[in-house]
Amino acid sequence: MMPRCTILVLLAVLLLSGNALAQGTGTVYLGDDAGTIDSPELKQQTEKRLPALRIVMLEIRQVVTAKKLANKNQLVTIYQKMEEELYKINTRDKTVLPHKSSIRILSPIERMNLQRCWVDGNCLLSIFKNKGIDLIVASKLSADKESHPLLLVRILDLKTKRTMREFLVTAANADKLADLSQQRLHETLIDLELIEEKDDSMENMASTFDSGPISAIDELSTSEAPPPSEHEKPIGLAIAKWTTLGLGVAALATGTGFAAMAASAEDNAKKANTVPKLNKYNDDASQNALVGNICFGLGGALLLSSVVLFVLDVDSDSWGDGWQVGMAPMEEDGGAIMLRGSF
Repeated sequence: MMPRCTILVLLAVLLLSGNALAQGTGTVYLGDDAGTIDSPELKQQTEKRLPALRIVMLEIRQVVTAKKLANKNQLVTIYQKMEEELYKINTRDKTVLPHKSSIRILSPIERMNLQRCWVDGNCLLSIFKNKGIDLIVASKLSADKESHPLLLVRILDLKTKRTMREFLVTAANADKLADLSQQRLHETLIDLELIEEKDDSMENMASTFDSGPISAIDELSTSEAPPPSEHEKPIGLAIAKWTTLGLGVAALATGTGFAAMAASAEDNAKKANTVPKLNKYNDDASQNALVGNICFGLGGALLLSSVVLFVLDVDSDSWGDGWQVGMAPMEEDGGAIMLRGSF
């Protein structure tokens, strides 16, 4: 029989060697549900591992019947607005290849064949095959029955070798077609889950919390619209002052004309040799004088009003406290218009 001390030593050696083996292998037990971990961080890391989308944006091809419906600059505007939407893709990394960049990866023969493809899916898929391209956006501009510009946009998926989406956009002119095409492509990319619209209200709330607490005074100051500037002048006042000035000058000129005719009629009356002529010249002189006096009075009133309006329209910064116009009662019946101010 072995001594007890020898048995104890062997047991100790076995225990130490077992711990060393366990640490060396690094074996960890995770349990039966270890494979079902579904944390947001793990999802985000998985999405980041997805390769970037390589998207080709081909130029807009224009049929003969649509040559007069859009010029070169308008076609460039439509192309640029749709290209902007491709850069808004935010659910995956992306690389957008414009038309000039995309044809550089093609051989001369493939470039020639591309000119014959237009928006034909099978033709485009065969040309960009094995080029590392994921999506192709091709478009064609034609005319509808009412001779309005009609744009066909087709999105091709090279992996599945099929057309993902296609849509038609028409408008009264090419300028409106640019905005409508951009809006329609934006909606299509959202439907394809390539663009995820963020909630602006949540972002604003988050930025508010990041900037610190807001006091009640701050809330009132931010909620109310800023008051209009004290130096903003109403446009009606500017129009009125010049209108009254012009009418006043015109009335004075008219009165001067009638006064001259009245004086001429009086001279003719002095030279008249018959009673009918005398009466006629006197009547003409009286009528012309009456009209002239009315024009003089009206012109003077208009000019006075114009002066008042000019004074009211003067900037208060250059006239001290400004000018004021008001009504003041008199001791007896009646009143007066008062104009006061300071320099």
